[in-house]
Amino acid sequence: MTIEDKRQLESMLSMMESLYCYEQLTPDSRYLQEYREYFTEQVFELIYRTEQTRLKENYTIKHNVYTDSEGCTYNSLEPQTN
Repeated sequence: MTIEDKRQLESMLSMMESLYCYEQLTPDSRYLQEYREYFTEQVFELIYRTEQTRLKENYTIKHNVYTDSEGCTYNSLEPQTN
């Protein structure tokens, strides 16, 4: 794995976490398109499935945890305590 591969992987995982936090995580998301193009389809699907499972099994989405001065609300991920 090259340094660029690692950078792309870390970036993809971070984006997936953000998308999951706002219940927008789908493999066809436009925000994941650059990673789909960077990695082979097989590698992309493996990363996607693995991270999706990790997020679903380990985190709960907390809604409206913060509201900024413009009225935008934000969510966060809370680790599950099983």
